[in-house]
Amino acid sequence: MELLSKHLKDIKVPTANSKVYKDECVFSFDNPEIETGLYVSLSTFLGLGRDHVERYFRKTKHAVYLHIERLKHEGDGPDKKITRLAIGVEGGFDPDAGKKKYEFEDIYTIVLLPDFVILSWPNEEMPDIVSNI
Repeated sequence: MELLSKHLKDIKVPTANSKVYKDECVFSFDNPEIETGLYVSLSTFLGLGRDHVERYFRKTKHAVYLHIERLKHEGDGPDKKITRLAIGVEGGFDPDAGKKKYEFEDIYTIVLLPDFVILSWPNEEMPDIVSNI
């Protein structure tokens, strides 16, 4: 936690009017679903992919990031047979029946650059400003 404490002055808590780019990297198409995840700066709330976060750190010296990883698990989709000639009703044709069902799990960690030190989040030992994000 002492590594985090020297960067507390740079961390901001987003307000209702803040734009937080947590869905996709602002420079590329990286998103939380790729294997390296997405890094959101806790100073500017910009989302960055792994290829861009180091360059952004060298330029801005913002060292604290929320790392978002989204794991995709296959859900159990029911195998139903059509028993009546109807659309969208029980026993009838379901337009989503052929599509696979997925469940998503989001994993959040705090990452400190340049060494990519990983801190679990949420964590009771973290300062309030980081816990309230």
